[in-house]
Amino acid sequence: MAPEIRLIGRVVAVSGTRLTAQLVGDADAPEANVGMLVRIDTGTSAAFGMISALRVVDTASSADGGEKRLFDVDLLGELIERRNGTTHIVFQRGVS
Repeated sequence: MAPEIRLIGRVVAVSGTRLTAQLVGDADAPEANVGMLVRIDTGTSAAFGMISALRVVDTASSADGGEKRLFDVDLLGELIERRNGTTHIVFQRGVS
């Protein structure tokens, strides 16, 4: 049985091997924890990283008001498809 794939956030910033994402969903039931392994679909590969921090940013003075729930992810590597006669998927450390 394949593991359930859930959307827990949307990427809002990328800097080197770290990204910041905004949590989506019910604020009373956050689905992210420090240490959680996450997958980020890039369109050409699937990057993997570990959640390293969770935080809440007060945006009461901005147009959307309220607060944003953010998390940081340290990127570890990616699954890429290689083709040289046959197609196979490999894990590559780092993200290109």
